[in-house]
Amino acid sequence: QNGNPVRRLSCQRNGRANKTKKYTQETMKSKEIKFNGVSVTCHRDGSIEWFNRKYQKNKRTFGFNTNGYRGVKINWKQTYVHRVLAIAFLGAADCDSQVDHINGDKGDNRIENLRMVTASQNNKAFQKKRKGCSSRYRGVHLERKTGRWVASINPKQGRMHVGTFGTEDEAAAAYDRVATRIGFLPECLNFKQPSMASRR
Repeated sequence: QNGNPVRRLSCQRNGRANKTKKYTQETMKSKEIKFNGVSVTCHRDGSIEWFNRKYQKNKRTFGFNTNGYRGVKINWKQTYVHRVLAIAFLGAADCDSQVDHINGDKGDNRIENLRMVTASQNNKAFQKKRKGCSSRYRGVHLERKTGRWVASINPKQGRMHVGTFGTEDEAAAAYDRVATRIGFLPECLNFKQPSMASRR
C-alpha cells in the first residue's frame, strides 16, 4: 500500500531538487549574456554592466531616458535596456513577442516588473488614466450635460461605448467587466479583485 520506499525517497529528493532549481532561477540576482559581441552582466534591479573599452573599466548603468524607456549603447549600437534584460532573464528570443512593463512605468526595468507578451496582450496591458479626466477611474468620464457617468473602452478596433450610469463606481465596474471579457490584463482594471467589480 505504501509503495516502494526507495522509489518514494527518490521522488521526494527529485521534488526538492526541482524546487531548489526553480528557486535559484527565480532569485538569481545577475546573469551574463553575449549582446552585440560583448559580455553583458544583467542585474535583477534593472541595471546592466559590461567592460567599456573606451574607458578601460566596467560600466554599470540603468540607461538613459529615451521617450520614457531606458536606452543604452553597447558596442556602439543603441538598444533598450529592457530588451537586454528580457533576453537574460525571460528568454526573449521570439521577434513576435514584446516586453511588457507590468506597472506601466516604462523606465522601471526590475525583473519582477517585466514579462513577455504578444502584441495583442501588450495593447491590453496597463493603461494610464488620461490627464485632466473628470473621473478617478480608467475608462470613465462625467457627462456634464446630464450629470451621468459614461464608461468606454479602447480595444484594438477603436473606442467602444460601454454604457451610461448613475454613479462613478457603477461605470468603473462596467468598464472592468467588458475589459475582462475582451482579454485586458488585470493591471488594466479599476478594481484589483473581480468580485469588487461584480458587487458594485
